[in-house]
Amino acid sequence: PDGHAEAVLAGSMGKLDVDAQLSSLPVSGERPRSAGPAVLGKDVGGAPEDAAPSPAHADLGPLPERPRFQKVLSQEGGKLVVEKTFALESDPWLADHAINGVPYMPGVMGLELLAETAGKAHGRVPAILSQVRFSLPVKLLRNRPICVRVESDERGDLSIRTDFVKKGVKLGGPRTHFTARTGVGLQSWEGLTKPAFPPRNGFAADAQAVYSAYFHGPSFQVLAGILAITEDSVLALYRTPSKPLWASEPRELSFQPMLVEAAFQACGYRDLHFAKRMTLPDSVERVSVLERGLPPEELFVYAEYRGQDGPNKSVYDAVVCDQEHRVWVRLSGYRMIAIA
Repeated sequence: PDGHAEAVLAGSMGKLDVDAQLSSLPVSGERPRSAGPAVLGKDVGGAPEDAAPSPAHADLGPLPERPRFQKVLSQEGGKLVVEKTFALESDPWLADHAINGVPYMPGVMGLELLAETAGKAHGRVPAILSQVRFSLPVKLLRNRPICVRVESDERGDLSIRTDFVKKGVKLGGPRTHFTARTGVGLQSWEGLTKPAFPPRNGFAADAQAVYSAYFHGPSFQVLAGILAITEDSVLALYRTPSKPLWASEPRELSFQPMLVEAAFQACGYRDLHFAKRMTLPDSVERVSVLERGLPPEELFVYAEYRGQDGPNKSVYDAVVCDQEHRVWVRLSGYRMIAIA
């Protein structure tokens, strides 16, 4: 309610600090400053419901007029390399995705950047990203901007990398943060049971309960609450965040990052509720985006728990859909990993 993100305290930061960059930093009580409220973007349209693209060649149309990357470094044949600098001034929403005062680039914004780069390389934004791996977090140490390099090749392989630079000297090879590839086989309800939607007159856990446990600030508080939760499934209500992502000059987003974020958070809440541990995105077998337009104010988020993959990873399939079960986003084989 006061607009401040919460901190997660843990003896080990696990996947959040696999490169041990945080261990040498003093803990700061200051939260990054945000540039203030903004609008998300405008409706960029989508394919009519009765004119869905072929599952083998699904795409979301041409690239938006104002993509997120800032500079094309090279383009030769089917290979494209672009760069993007993440900074609190240009991306104020980073302040609402900070842990212990350190802003992290959300995994869903990594997916957005990969999808847009593929759109620049191939002329059409892909509707599917497959074999997604969140290997190494992208973080703004001491709130300093960080420049990432995004690569797309002729096979549809995608990656986000950074170089470690100290006093102007590049040390070692590039660090690979996220990888994915453009995919085929658009999915909606395959393998899932369509749920019945209960009356929206109460929550098993409301937004206050959800975000008293999570670290997300207002622009990433995408769940109005948890409608129902069992060992096998979770049903939540997505609601457009009260604080938009940008203070000015709205961006047109290509790959529905806030809806994917809602699915991530709903699955994570089920882990927190039953396993009593915080889990974070590790990988996704396939992310399908079926609707590109500006989402309505509210949608349903439904996820089915598929079990464990080893001692530290939980596996889910999930959809974000409307009252008529029209799917906007589908996750297949989404894995979360415990941070400690």
